[in-house]
Amino acid sequence: MKKTMTFILIILAAVFVTMSVKRSRDKEEAAESYNELKAEMFTEASEEIPDTAVDVEEIEPEAIALSDDERAMVDGVKRLQKDNGDVQGYIMILDSDIEKDRLCNAAMKDEGVVLQYPVYQRKGNDQEALDYYLHHNGKGERESYPGCIFGDGAIDEEGNYLFDLDSDGNHVIAGHNMSVHRNKKENWMFGSLRYYEEPEYLEEHKNLVLVTDETVKYFTIVSYYQAEADDDFYNIHPETPEALSKFLSDKTGMEIETDDSVTLVACDDDTSNDAGRRYVIAISE
Repeated sequence: MKKTMTFILIILAAVFVTMSVKRSRDKEEAAESYNELKAEMFTEASEEIPDTAVDVEEIEPEAIALSDDERAMVDGVKRLQKDNGDVQGYIMILDSDIEKDRLCNAAMKDEGVVLQYPVYQRKGNDQEALDYYLHHNGKGERESYPGCIFGDGAIDEEGNYLFDLDSDGNHVIAGHNMSVHRNKKENWMFGSLRYYEEPEYLEEHKNLVLVTDETVKYFTIVSYYQAEADDDFYNIHPETPEALSKFLSDKTGMEIETDDSVTLVACDDDTSNDAGRRYVIAISE
C-alpha cells in the first residue's frame, strides 16, 4: 500500500512539474510575441521626434490636432490592424513622471512604461466571440493560455462596437493574470495589477494611455478593488456622463465626474478556476 501511494505521489509530482514547465514556457513565448508586436507598433517611429503639431486630415470640425509623437503611435496601431482587424488600440501604463512628448520614445525603449499591449475585440454578441481572445493569440491561433488583452466585445444589432476605444463611456479591458511571484519577469499581461493594492504604487503608476487608429487618449488611475468575477462592470454600460459618474462613484466610494473611463480586469490569482477579479479604474483627464 505504501509503495502504491509513493508511486502515485511521484506521478502527481511529475505531472505538476510538467504543467509548471509548460506554463512557464507559454509565458515566455507570449512575452516574446508581444515584444515583436511592440517592435511593429513603433517600427517607423523616429528616435528623435520633433515636438510640433500637425492636424488630422479630416474635414469634421471636431478633428483633433496630434503631435508628431502621437501621430507616430496612431500610425503604429494602423500597422497592427493590417495584420489583425480585431486590434482596437494599444494600452500603456506609465510611471507617473513621464511627459507626453517623451511617451513614444519611452515606449520604444521600455523606459518607465510598465505595461503595454495591443487591445483586441472580437465582433459578436455570443459567448464564443466575447471569449475569443481568452484562448487565441493575436495571430488567431488557438491557445488555452495566455490569450490577449481584449475589450468587452459588446456590439449593436448592426455589428458596430458599442464602446470602441474612440467613443466615450466605460471601456472594460480584460487580460490574464500571468503572474506567480512578485517578480517583474513573472508579471506579464495584467499580472502587475496586483501591485495597485499598495497606494504608493498607484501614485507612482497612475497614468494610463489608450492609442487608437484615430487619436491618443489620456487617463488617470484613481481606484483599485477586488470583487467576484460576476461584478456588474460586465453588464452595466452607463450611457450618459452623469450615469457613468454615479456608477463609478458608487463603485469606488469616491466622488467622480467623468465622461470617459477605463476599467482593467484580471483574475485574482494565476489559476484557471479563480473566481475573484482585480479591478483598476481610470478616468479621462
